[in-house]
Amino acid sequence: MRLPEDERGVTVQIGAILLFAILVIFLSTYQAYVVPQENKAIEFQHSQAVQSDLVTVRNSILSAAGSGAGRPESVKLGTRYPVRAFFVNPPPATGTLKTNKSGTVTIANATYAGSNPETKDFFEEDNVLNYTTKSLVYEPQYNLYNTAPSSVLEYGLLYNDFGSVETVPAITDQKLVTNQSGNPTITLVTLNGTYFQNGVGATAIDPEVLSGPYDSEQTIELTGNDRAPITITFPSRMSAGRWENSTSLDPPNNPHVKDVERANGRVQVTLNATYNYTFRAARVGVGSKTESPDPAYITTDAETATVGETVTFEVRDKYQNLVKKNVSVTMDPPSIVGEDVKWTGGDGRVSFEFTGTAQNATARITNNPAPAEYVDFDVKPAREEPNGGVGNDTSPYTVAWNTSWIVNNNNGIQYSSSNNTLVIDPDTAPDPISVTANVTQNDDSLAGVFVDYASNSTGIVTGFSPSEATTDETGQAIVDMGWNSGSGATTIYATAGGSDNLTVKTVSPGAIKSPPSIDSVSVTATGGSGKITVSAGLSDPDGDLKNATITVVNVNTGNEVYTTGIPSVSGGSDSFTREIRIDKKQEYNVTITVYDQAGASVSESRTVST
Repeated sequence: MRLPEDERGVTVQIGAILLFAILVIFLSTYQAYVVPQENKAIEFQHSQAVQSDLVTVRNSILSAAGSGAGRPESVKLGTRYPVRAFFVNPPPATGTLKTNKSGTVTIANATYAGSNPETKDFFEEDNVLNYTTKSLVYEPQYNLYNTAPSSVLEYGLLYNDFGSVETVPAITDQKLVTNQSGNPTITLVTLNGTYFQNGVGATAIDPEVLSGPYDSEQTIELTGNDRAPITITFPSRMSAGRWENSTSLDPPNNPHVKDVERANGRVQVTLNATYNYTFRAARVGVGSKTESPDPAYITTDAETATVGETVTFEVRDKYQNLVKKNVSVTMDPPSIVGEDVKWTGGDGRVSFEFTGTAQNATARITNNPAPAEYVDFDVKPAREEPNGGVGNDTSPYTVAWNTSWIVNNNNGIQYSSSNNTLVIDPDTAPDPISVTANVTQNDDSLAGVFVDYASNSTGIVTGFSPSEATTDETGQAIVDMGWNSGSGATTIYATAGGSDNLTVKTVSPGAIKSPPSIDSVSVTATGGSGKITVSAGLSDPDGDLKNATITVVNVNTGNEVYTTGIPSVSGGSDSFTREIRIDKKQEYNVTITVYDQAGASVSESRTVST
């Protein structure tokens, strides 16, 4: 017996197969189109987050350069996709953060506008300054966001590099040429070191100040001129046009910038020569193999030193910051406490205490003869204090020609005080003539001070031997002055901190006459009356007495209380007597001065009590 056929289950099976096919198609479509779009959006969001991280890194680097207060910051290199139970994700997206060698930043035509002589030497020696630097670059390795830019940090500017398409400045602006509190400012921050990290997770950047910070007393002023304005030239992935039009270097809006252009494959910024520019620079290290810059020059605030004084010297690098390396400094001559070679500490400073005087003492960066790498100065003697101690008096030296000594120690010489002239008789004056200047400080004679002698021509005065001498315990520095007879006059100079000048001329043979003399002096007081009687006998070998004066000074107060002229004296021999009434019960110094017709004079003093 044959059973009847039943086909009701076929429809169910076919329906199940169709439903499964639809599900497969849906899942395949979702995997092929939706999952990639969602993952691409995740990568885009990560790209935005990385730029935010890099802005934080940039600010930390600038903070380290400016104040030394940089701190570690993290950058999330890559991203992971959400777990999908029925779908397949690509491997996590990774990223690379690394340093790339950018090249050299060149600052040209910069002239130092300050007064520090060693800084001036440095800029005269290196009119073109070169600073090597690197850029910090983030490169994503996304699976889907294929047009994602690389992010580049250089010279304080963070921008996006879309490869051959374009470069676009990111959130930050440039720092090269700005206006800081009304002052045109050049700010150069270079990067040094080797950094490379690749992966998905976060990595840390810890800025290290290798030269700086620049917000300190080391900032200087630079200037250019219309014919040779300051230029800043540097390599960059971003075009000169982008630097000019997409940052604050735009000349119409930045009065300090004259032009931005491409020059030999690099960006060149030409500054407006109207301004002086504050120059701030720093080197910041990231990663490993960081290196502080070498020393560039040595300087000190002290133009002179004093025996017993400690002077501090600063060794700076070309960023104008104190070096952080240990640098050897040699002192010559070594009239100092301790060794003549010392090393700077981490603050770039070294100190020497002086034990002896010296002229043109030299503090030098060891074994380097470049002019900017040594500093010359004088070491002066310490002033003796009344109690026998030593003081470091920094008041100016007083230098004065000792004309009385010159006249008294040479024949045929006369000094005219009316026109400050030393007159030489060619017949009787010696050749050479011994001359000297006295050096004092606060009226105290100074020993061990170098005095330079010079003249403004070689007509009458032919020179000094030696041209410099050291003062003795009386404050004198005696040298020989050569001379020729002739017409006219020559000015001679004595210099030792302060200076003094004296006119020298010759006269016809026999024209110089002998000075007058005071042969006798009598100064008496009538007890308790306040009356003083002054008498003097005068003479002149040439018979040309002219006049005399009497000056009375109170010994206790130092005040001049009386002066009078005696015009009646004349001839070759004369005398006078004068009665003077002044205060009682005081002590006085009475000075008599006699003059001849040639202007020569002589004085004598007596002390009397009323």
